[in-house]
Amino acid sequence: RDTKSEDYISIRDSYKIPNNAIVFTYTGRLVKEKGLMQLIKSFKKLQAQYGNCYLVFAGDGLLEEYVTSNLDEHFIWLKRISFDEIIHLLQESDVFCLPSDSEGFSTSLIEAVACECYILTTNQGGAKEVLIDDSYGLIMDDNKEETVYESLKKVYLNNNRDQAIRKAYKRLEENFTWDL
Repeated sequence: RDTKSEDYISIRDSYKIPNNAIVFTYTGRLVKEKGLMQLIKSFKKLQAQYGNCYLVFAGDGLLEEYVTSNLDEHFIWLKRISFDEIIHLLQESDVFCLPSDSEGFSTSLIEAVACECYILTTNQGGAKEVLIDDSYGLIMDDNKEETVYESLKKVYLNNNRDQAIRKAYKRLEENFTWDL
């Protein structure tokens, strides 16, 4: 997990995120189909209720104005960043969020599993291929705001995400590599 280059500036350091805070991350296109509006609204509720959590977005797209209008010290937008920066961000993150309406086999999800993030996603596209049940991460049936909020809360309150992270990583290693 510690493959950061010497010139990498830590997101946690840059934004003064405490080591014990939970960092939720989304990387990808900023479009409505990804469920980002529900994620932002749900995160705001979670942060107001529990504190000590941060939401970091990386990407660009049609919802940039919406994202910008919701930024605060706990919601950080990095705009479009390089692949290496995405990997570093995921390595510092605790939870990768992908509350999509519709999704193919998500490269972002695979990257997040490879970087040992806990996964919170919807039952879209290839999510079930990697996260075959809730012991591998949390798969939501839909991305309605209340569902996303309850799921974020469940993940936030779950102090034992490590087992799911290990299981998802092992499944990735055994089933989703280029090695034959």
